[in-house]
Amino acid sequence: MTYTHLTTNELTIIAHSFVQKLKAYRVAQMINRCQVLARYKEGIKCGFETKFSNGRTEGINNRIKTIKRVACGYRYFTAFKTWIYLIIGHQIQTN
Repeated sequence: MTYTHLTTNELTIIAHSFVQKLKAYRVAQMINRCQVLARYKEGIKCGFETKFSNGRTEGINNRIKTIKRVACGYRYFTAFKTWIYLIIGHQIQTN
């Protein structure tokens, strides 16, 4: 379900009603989730308002970790760095 067509005020109303429904269950985990949502409310709101994402960075980081795990250690760091650039060098661009 996407909410890209809604305004910030409409999203705030939907989020508030969702939190109220979670609180009604009176389960400790649900109450904890409600507190987390309340704590990060402004950040969540900004996430809907702006189109910025760190998904690309997270993807590159995940690929590097996978290379590191599969490599089982390189003798020289430059060999490891070269391997990273060979595999994901086309994804790393400086703008």
